[in-house]
Amino acid sequence: MKILSLCLALGVLSSCASTVDWPMSHFHSSETNGRARLRIEGGLQAQNSVVLTDDYTLTAPNAETPRVDRTLDFLVGGNVGILDRWDIGLRLPGYAFTKFQFIGSPRSESAIRSFSLSAVAAVAGSGSKQSGDSWIGSTRYNVDKHDRMGELSLVGGYRTSEALLVYLAPYAQAGSYEGSWTRTPLSGTTTINNFNGHIKNRGFNLGLVLTGANRIDILFELGTGWTKTGQVHNRQWGGALMVNILLYQPAPASVPIESKPSAPTPDEV
Repeated sequence: MKILSLCLALGVLSSCASTVDWPMSHFHSSETNGRARLRIEGGLQAQNSVVLTDDYTLTAPNAETPRVDRTLDFLVGGNVGILDRWDIGLRLPGYAFTKFQFIGSPRSESAIRSFSLSAVAAVAGSGSKQSGDSWIGSTRYNVDKHDRMGELSLVGGYRTSEALLVYLAPYAQAGSYEGSWTRTPLSGTTTINNFNGHIKNRGFNLGLVLTGANRIDILFELGTGWTKTGQVHNRQWGGALMVNILLYQPAPASVPIESKPSAPTPDEV
């Protein structure tokens, strides 16, 4: 999801697409962090990308018959355990989620050969402003676009060892977008086209979590998504990778040492 992009062409033809990008890979494992544990994360994320126009200086965004592609984008964020089985997290530029674990132990207490089940709810939104000129600079084009999305997923997993967790996560997304496309010639009348649409995505992710040194998790995901928007139905596949690092965890509680009774003195015998 791009917050701001600027496309200016001086003397050459510009190519600047207008898209709506929602995550296809999610990197939500079936285990929560555990209370007060803070993690940071980063990697490459697969996305369902709805292409409204390949070049808005040539054609206006089309909400009825857009094209759906699979793209990759960088992901940066973090999450924290509020309770043993409740996490919240934020990923830039505008994706917030909460995860609750129903079955199994959190990541900090998970046992080998154990099952876990969690539910994740997320919201996302972004806005973009794009501006560009025609190839001879005689006309100015502007696209102002906003989108919002809600997401639900169920994540079931099995920990085969201390170093490996396998999980499967079906998900559903729904949301909308709207915007305006403005054509302003140096001489003549300004043209404004408003556009809007709805997007529904359904899919699943198969993931692996590899743990090293009990602090670093490497997540691999292979996912698919079925997208419905306007008159278009499309399916995409994609793989992605993320690194998750434990930044803070509370110190373990100290265990009191029981004092042993002292041997009796001769006077006490």
